[in-house]
Amino acid sequence: MGQGTLVVGTITRDFVRSPAIALDGVMGGSASYFALAARHFGPVTVVAPVGRDVEPEARATLAFADLRALSVMDAPTYQWHARRETPSGDAQTIRRFIGASDGYRPAVDHAATWAPVVFLGSCDPVAQLDVAAAAPRGALLAADTMDIFIQQQRSEVGRVLAASRILLATDLEIHLLADGETEAPASLVMARFGLDCVVVKRGEGGAELWTRTEIHELSAYPVEAIDPTGAGDALA
Repeated sequence: MGQGTLVVGTITRDFVRSPAIALDGVMGGSASYFALAARHFGPVTVVAPVGRDVEPEARATLAFADLRALSVMDAPTYQWHARRETPSGDAQTIRRFIGASDGYRPAVDHAATWAPVVFLGSCDPVAQLDVAAAAPRGALLAADTMDIFIQQQRSEVGRVLAASRILLATDLEIHLLADGETEAPASLVMARFGLDCVVVKRGEGGAELWTRTEIHELSAYPVEAIDPTGAGDALA
């Protein structure tokens, strides 16, 4: 294996309305935000689909990363339309246009792209499973997901988590995975899927790390929230 981190996820155009700001088609996505943060800790390989409409911007923005596993599609780039009731509140998805991500299967056949840490960023769990299955023995796998995948593709999400050692999720996602159980749901999810630890993302409320023996809390860095799109991916 090489060095650094490999991330599979999305590259998107984000359209988000909130009281503080409006994002009108800015480049985003789980792979983008994760890579921009992870570059401060070492080399990054990005595995994701992107339409030709956003390819130049993606290559310029992520020029620091290994982009050999970037899949360029003729279809337009994935679009995410959402709104927030408060500047730092949870986003409510209004609609999605899958575009270049429709039927995407990751290009992970190049051994040179592999890194010792693999992050299964929020995206279709089928794509996450492709990467998890191809990851070399001994790689550290961490996973993220979304409520829509838990609700619509529960079986595939379960297989992703069973292949991972770390889960990063919001309170809502944890409760969905725990089938509504309210007594230590993070601990229940950890045991159910054989995870080593769970990180509960709480936005302005910080984050919690649950291991099999300990719980650690971390406060959010004090900033004025303008728009938190991508914050959870960057935290990962």
